[in-house]
Amino acid sequence: MEKYLEKLGKLHLFQGSQFHYVCGDLAKLLEEIRIQGRSTTVLFAKLYADVLIAKMEGIKDEKLPQNIPDLMLAYLKELNRDVTEHKLTNRTVYEDAQLLAWECLKLTYRPASTKIKDAINALSILSSQNAEQRLNYLEEKLHLLQTNLPSQENVRFVLDPVAEYLAGLHLVENYDNNESKWRDFLIDADFQNAPEAIKGFMLAVRDCYLAKIPGAKDTDFLPQEIASRYNRTITAVPVSP
Repeated sequence: MEKYLEKLGKLHLFQGSQFHYVCGDLAKLLEEIRIQGRSTTVLFAKLYADVLIAKMEGIKDEKLPQNIPDLMLAYLKELNRDVTEHKLTNRTVYEDAQLLAWECLKLTYRPASTKIKDAINALSILSSQNAEQRLNYLEEKLHLLQTNLPSQENVRFVLDPVAEYLAGLHLVENYDNNESKWRDFLIDADFQNAPEAIKGFMLAVRDCYLAKIPGAKDTDFLPQEIASRYNRTITAVPVSP
């Protein structure tokens, strides 16, 4: 963290014990990731640092992300903050990115590419206004997506963990605490090849459920079912604001 901030010329924003305090919060997030068996700690450290820098440079009235799903949304917000022309609202960016993430994962439960025409159709269903322009916005303005070469017919998320969490947020927003829908989701998951290959996405869905469903507990149907599939008892670690 210190080397990254120094490289960006931002280390001066953090004085003395303040630097160690925010590193302690980051350590809690990374410990949660480690417990879940993930190998993306460098990515999450960078995302956390980028959001933290933005806060120190002017956003004084908001809390830091308290969990990984919130970290992902905060990252989208900071990417969108840097856009100066024809800017979309944060809400539009959240909804579009989450929908497209699920579009990229829904067939195999693993981050993959989706046809550009299918992505545009999905965005059109969400909102009929400028679906193609909104897709281009996520790729060209925010650099969340990239077009696959050489065919240029498919698009995918640049970072797999970001796609997994955004897709998880999309499902939680649409399924809420509807046990019937989650049962269908788990049935589809059980039919996927190589359960370990979809582990990252399944744990991301669990994180999103615990973070976004009011009153959600580890003993709820969905978190318990996902934890049982990976022989883990995983408790989300909150991060102090």
